[in-house]
Amino acid sequence: MKKIIIVTPLFYSDASGASIYYQSLASLLVEAGYEVHVISDKEEGESRVHYLGLFPCRCGRDKRGLLDMWLYLIQNFQYFKLREYVLRVNPDVILVHSSFYNHPGLFSLVINRLSRLLANTKFVLDVRDRLLPFQAVESISNYDAVIACSLNVAGHLYGMGVESGKVVHIPVIQDKYEVNSHLKQDVLGEYGLTGIKFILYAGLIKESKGVDVLISAYKKHIENKQPVKLVLVGLLKTMNRSMLDLIDGESVLYLGALSHSKLLCLIDSAELIVNISPSESLSRIALEAMVLNKPVVLPPNVPEYMEFDSGLVAAAGGVDSVGALLARQLDDRILASYPVENHYPESIIQGYIALFDEL
Repeated sequence: MKKIIIVTPLFYSDASGASIYYQSLASLLVEAGYEVHVISDKEEGESRVHYLGLFPCRCGRDKRGLLDMWLYLIQNFQYFKLREYVLRVNPDVILVHSSFYNHPGLFSLVINRLSRLLANTKFVLDVRDRLLPFQAVESISNYDAVIACSLNVAGHLYGMGVESGKVVHIPVIQDKYEVNSHLKQDVLGEYGLTGIKFILYAGLIKESKGVDVLISAYKKHIENKQPVKLVLVGLLKTMNRSMLDLIDGESVLYLGALSHSKLLCLIDSAELIVNISPSESLSRIALEAMVLNKPVVLPPNVPEYMEFDSGLVAAAGGVDSVGALLARQLDDRILASYPVENHYPESIIQGYIALFDEL
C-alpha cells in the first residue's frame, strides 16, 4: 500500500474550494488503495484519512486583521513539527498545496530540509490558481513535479521559469451532484429567498476576486432595472470599508460562509451564477453550475472557457462590460458548452495515480 501525505491549509472547512477538492481527492486515493495522511488546520471532521490538525484555524475564517497576522506567525513555527510526523509515516509521496508559498514564511525552509532527509519520497506541488509569486521559483525547485489544474496556471508556471518537464496538467476534480428538493426549500426559507430571483457569487469576498467590480456592475446595470437580487456567499476576506458599504443587505445580500450542501441548493435556485475573478483557474462554482445545468458568467484569463464559451466570459475589470453581460445572461440564460464531464472523478483520479506511479 502506497502512502501519501497531503499538506493543505484547510481540509474540513466546508466553506473553501480547497477543502472540497482535497476531501474528494483523498477519498478517491483511499478507494484506489492508498494510505492517505492529511496535515492541515485544527478544524474537526470525519473522513477515512489519518489526520493531523497542526495549523491554527485561520484560512477558513473571516479576515480578522492583527489576529490573522498573529496566527500566521504561530503557523510558521508549527511547520517545524512537520518533520516528526513525516519521518514517522515515511510516505511515498508528499503533495503540497501551493498557497504555502504565496506569502513570506518558513515553509520552504522546512520542506527543503525534509526533501534532503527523505531520499525515497517524491515531492509534488499542487498549484490551484495563478497567485504563486515569481520569487517562489527557487523555493519550489526541489519538487519532483508541479501540478497545474488548468492551462492558464500551467502558463503562469512556465512564465515564472518552472521547468516545463516538471509541470503536469491535471484538471480540477468535479463531482456529480443532485440537489435534494426538500433541503433546497428549507435553505431558501432560511435565508429569505423563497420566490426571490437572484444572481449568485460564491468564493472569497475580496477585491482581488473581482467582487467589488461585480457589486458595482450589479448596482449600475441590474438593481433598478430587474427584480433580481445579488447574493454573496463565502469568507469575508476584506476590511475595505468602501467595498463593505456596497453590501446593503437589501438588494445585495451577504450570507457568509455556508456548508457545501447549502451552497449547492443556492446554485440550483439561482437565475445566474457568476465568477469574474481575474486570478481564477477554472472556478469551482462555475463547474458546479454546469453540472446542475445553470447559466453562468465565467472568469477571464481561462483558455478552456475562451475556447468553448467566449461569449460568457467577463472582461477583466470592466464594470460596464460585466454589467452588460449580467443583463444579457439574465435574459438569454445561455448554458455553457464547456465539457464539464471531463472533470468527473473517474477521469481525473487516473492522472494523479499515473503521476505518482511514474515518479
